[in-house]
Parts: sequence; structure tokens; C-alpha cells
Amino acid sequence: MAFQESYSGIAHTNNVWSLQGFDKEEPKVTKAKTFYNASKDAPTRFQVFRNPDKTTDTKVDAGNPCQPAHPSRVMIVGKPGCGKRSLMYNILQNYPEDFAFDTITEVHVDAHSDEHKIFMDPDDGFDYICYQWNDNTDLGGQPWMHIGLPPLTRFQGKRADGTPNRNLLIMDEPPAIWSTKMMRGVSYFFNYVSTHYSTTVFLITQDYCSVPRPIRDASTHVVVYPVVNRNNMNTIANRCGADMLMHYLRLYCKDKHQSIMVDVTGDGPRYRRNVYEAIENNELQNELEIYDPEKSDSEDEKGSKKKRKKEKSPAKIAEEEEERERLEDQAAMHMGAAVAAGDVSHFDARSAFF
Repeated sequence: MAFQESYSGIAHTNNVWSLQGFDKEEPKVTKAKTFYNASKDAPTRFQVFRNPDKTTDTKVDAGNPCQPAHPSRVMIVGKPGCGKRSLMYNILQNYPEDFAFDTITEVHVDAHSDEHKIFMDPDDGFDYICYQWNDNTDLGGQPWMHIGLPPLTRFQGKRADGTPNRNLLIMDEPPAIWSTKMMRGVSYFFNYVSTHYSTTVFLITQDYCSVPRPIRDASTHVVVYPVVNRNNMNTIANRCGADMLMHYLRLYCKDKHQSIMVDVTGDGPRYRRNVYEAIENNELQNELEIYDPEKSDSEDEKGSKKKRKKEKSPAKIAEEEEERERLEDQAAMHMGAAVAAGDVSHFDARSAFF
């Protein structure tokens, strides 16, 4: 009897499923997709397939080959007070006039910092949101609503014409100790979100070696300021594959506000000082004027006079060259006399003019 009741229950359940049509669903018929060469011979060309996720990408402008394209992943490394954010602002303001970011997102160690005010002017109306790396309320700060990394939906918006938004993501001063969750999240932004959701990313840090390798390897540009520890400089040069980095830092970075950029994209000059001063054949191709809008005109004029005073005139350069040639001729004459006398054991021609 118990068996019959159980069987009746099962039958009733099957009838319900039959009435709802679950047993009438037919398997979907699919076709096998083939990719083939119609000629069946060895290919004679390599076809380019455009990625629909990357329709808003821009190329390096021939008129400004040092300007990073969009999207880029720029890593800026330097000590406190060397001007890392100033360098980032210079890159942002040198995009073409018809280029604009639809969203600006920042992850910062302190969401209440005045550094964000440049993006928060109500008259500008930027779509700007600041996140905080960690909840710092235990340090006495005010609570903040956005903690951690932004969600993916922040970068999935589209314009009125249906094209993807151009996004800007700034990650400033991440914690020195990276958790596994944080490493995966930032790596996701560098390795996928940047290219598939039209997002240029800036990572600003004081410690290059603390940044996980997948993030360093995904960077398109690495900017390095001089640091005190020589071992750290060698490590940076080795890990970003920049064999001339140490040489250019010593040669061209005379103070803490100057930096060397390494471009690993191959689209612009590989080495530059201060982003826009290309280094080719061990020489700076153009030097930038340092402009500080907070200085008065008199201070700027004073600085210009000081710079002109330090610069040598063509006449002075020619005079020094003539003097050098005279000393070289004199050294050669002394060397000839010493050879004729047979006494060259302690003679150094360079001592005559160096």
C-alpha cells in the first residue's frame, strides 16, 4: 500500500511537469563552426580581426609622439614630494583638444585629501568618484562610503551614440602590503578592464618592488624618479627591461623633480625625460620650460635671467674650443720632444690640457 501511494505521488509529479511543458523541450540544434582556408594551400597573408571592445582606442599622435595613447597603463614611481601627481596632470592636459574622459575614478589612501579638488569643481561637472583603499576611520578619520576597488559597472557605460565611455582610473599610493584580493583586483583592471573597457590607468607608488609582477608587466609606461637606494634602481631597471635607465637617471636627472619614462609600447621614443623630452643617441632632443603659475612674473623673469646667465654664448663656446685645440697641439709637441729625447716613461699627454 505504501508503495502504491509513493508511486501515485511520483506519477502526479510527472503529470504536473508535463502540464508545464518541461518534458516537451527539444534539444537545440547547433552547427559546427569551421574556420578554413578555401584554397587549402599555405596562407599568403595574415588577416587582422578588429576587437569590438576597442573601438575608442586612440593612436600616438605624430605631432606629439611622446603623448601616451588611450588606453594606457602608466606606473609612476618616486619618493614623496618629487612631483608624481604633477607629472600625471601634465599627461592628462596634453591629450588632444577633441579628446575627453567620460568618467574619472580614483582610489586613494585618503578620500578627504585636497588633492581631489582638481576633479571636484561643480562648474566642471565631471563624473568623478573617489574610493579609499581601506577604511581609515580607526585612525580618527571620517567614515567614507566607497571602500576598496570600484565595481566593473563603473566602466561599462556607453555614450549616446552607443560607443563605450572613455574612462580614467587613478590608483594613488596603494598599501605597501598587498592582499591576495587586492592583487587580483588591480591585476584585473590592468590586464582586462583597461583594454576591453577603454580605461587609462595611472598607478602612483613610492615602492616599485612592492607592486606585484603581473601589474608591472602590464604597464605600457614606467616613470622613475631618482631614489636614494642604488639597489632599488638596479632592480627597477632589470625588471622593466630598461638597460639604459640607470645611465639616463644619472646623466639627466639632476634633482628630485626630474624623471625618466620608459615606453614599452614601441609607439613612441623608448626613453624620455619628464615624459616629453625624448632621448635619442644619448642626447635630449628638446628641453621643456619649467612653468609654475603660482610664481609671480618677476620671479619667472628672474629665473629666466639666471638661466640665460648660465648658458654659454656661441662666441664663448668657440673660444673654449680654440683653447682646447691649442692645448692639444701643445701636448702633441711636448710628446714629440719627449719621444725624440727617449724619455716617455712618465709622460701623459692628457696632463697638458686636462
